[in-house]
Amino acid sequence: MYSITHPDRSAAGGPQTAPGRSAASGSGPARARRDAARRHLATVHQAQDSDVVARLRSGDLPALDILWDRYARAVYVRCWRVLRERQAAWDATQDTFLAFLAHLHCGCGQPVHEWLFATCVRIAADHPSTRERA
Repeated sequence: MYSITHPDRSAAGGPQTAPGRSAASGSGPARARRDAARRHLATVHQAQDSDVVARLRSGDLPALDILWDRYARAVYVRCWRVLRERQAAWDATQDTFLAFLAHLHCGCGQPVHEWLFATCVRIAADHPSTRERA
């Protein structure tokens, strides 16, 4: 079976502190430049993602590493925000990427990052540890 490593590649199985933003987010011209750079990078990634999805559809499973390196951290953070448990968030992250592989042949045309982020929240919300708290 295909093995996926943790985004931190740490032995602990997750980040040591709660994920979040730094206190110094800044404002003004520097923030505008950062936002413009993020938008540009998102556009570039979206174009590259379609190439990676085409490779995956043709059976090139190692291409998943590209998407994992690009999005696993952000997916993990979203899962952690719902679950508030490291291992549960890690499990939901892996389940999200497995669901992505199962979804490959759908051809819905939704950008990869949007699909991953929407799906990870649904998977995390349906995780057994979430239902135990309810």
